[in-house]
Formats: sequence, C-alpha cells, structure tokens
Amino acid sequence: MMKLSRPALAAMALAFSSFACARHHNVPLSQRPPIQGNWLRNAQESAGPDLNDRPQREGFGRAGGIGGRGGTGGRGGTGGRGGMGGRGGMGGQDGQDRGELGAGGQALETMRWATQHLRTISGRIELRLTDSTVAVAYADTTTLTLPTNGKEQKLTWRRVGEMEAKASWEEAGLEIERKLEGGIKITETFARAPDSRRLIVEVVVDGPLRDLKFKQVYDLEPEKSGGAR
Repeated sequence: MMKLSRPALAAMALAFSSFACARHHNVPLSQRPPIQGNWLRNAQESAGPDLNDRPQREGFGRAGGIGGRGGTGGRGGTGGRGGMGGRGGMGGQDGQDRGELGAGGQALETMRWATQHLRTISGRIELRLTDSTVAVAYADTTTLTLPTNGKEQKLTWRRVGEMEAKASWEEAGLEIERKLEGGIKITETFARAPDSRRLIVEVVVDGPLRDLKFKQVYDLEPEKSGGAR
C-alpha cells in the first residue's frame, strides 16, 4: 500500500473539508429564492402539526406495550381491555410519556414545546439577507442571525434552551437547522418562486420517539404609507 506524506494527507483533508462546506453554500446568488422581506402567516393556508399524537418509534405507542393506551388499571382494572395496558391508567397520556418512556418521554415533551413555541413566534417574521448571512426576526422580538456557510453555532433559544444552529443555501431554498437536547432536530426550509408573493416554509421535526412535518405559508406584509415596510 502506498504511503502518503504528511503534507499530502493534510492537503487531502483540507480539500475534503472545503468540499463538505461548499456543498452547503454553492447555490449562486442569482439562483437563490427572493425570500427577503416582512412576512405574515396565512392561517388558512398553513398546516399545523398534531402535537398530541402518540409516539411512532418501534416499541412505543402500541396498545398494551410500553407507552400504549393507558397503563396499569385500564378498563376493568388489571386484565381489562388490552390487559395491563388498557385505556386510562397511571397518570394518563402525559404520565406515560414522562414516566414509562423515561428520558424519551422528556424529549417528547421538549419536542412538543419547542415546536409549538416556534409556531407561536413565527406568526410574523422578517427575513434579512446578505451574501453570507441570514437574520430572522420573530414576533417575540428575538432575532436569529447565522452565517449561511453551514457552520454550527452554539446559541441559547429563549424559553427553549441551549441549541446548535446552522444555515445553508440548498437547492430547495434556505435551510435553517436547530439541534436541541434529547436528540431533537428542527429543520426549516424557506422557499419562494420568483413570481410569487408567498413564502413557503417546510418544517421537519425529528425526535427520538416520533417525527413531525408541516408547512407554513406566508404572505408579504402590506407596505405602509410612504413605501416603507
């Protein structure tokens, strides 16, 4: 086997690193969707996630199983419908999520809260772009500013907690990814057709017990008098 010198290995590592980073921001400026502006969510056209659904991962959310319908003390007591796992029981659904599912249940609650919080503060958003950054201003007066080179930044998300966030231009649009504790990842993809006055935001939430996917539709905020938004 041919041995490579240290300078050659270093050059290969640098080339690979450059390629890995370039894939996140190689969309030319002319091909980036025109998403900058002030946007108001269209409630009728937008879809929300089902935050009350049961876990979907293998081994969870099955009737009579861990995290199934109810716990000990279902209809008819122990041995009722579904045996030890009939409807109703120890603490109801939330009790099962936090108790029987342990750390996974806690992560599920965090995922539900973070998803609902994101939808709440995203009723109105302001998107500001430069060649290398994006700033998203939310209705709760917070602003998320990130480089669009795909490099993760360690930040604190108000009312949610610590997170690692990154932004990058992909073929589908501008992608913003947040990683939270408990293995939770929230990815938003912002897209807009050149001749459209609407912004489409696809949201995917990956969690340890289940996934969520929904779409938010925004209209351009009407211009104020004097031509300023």
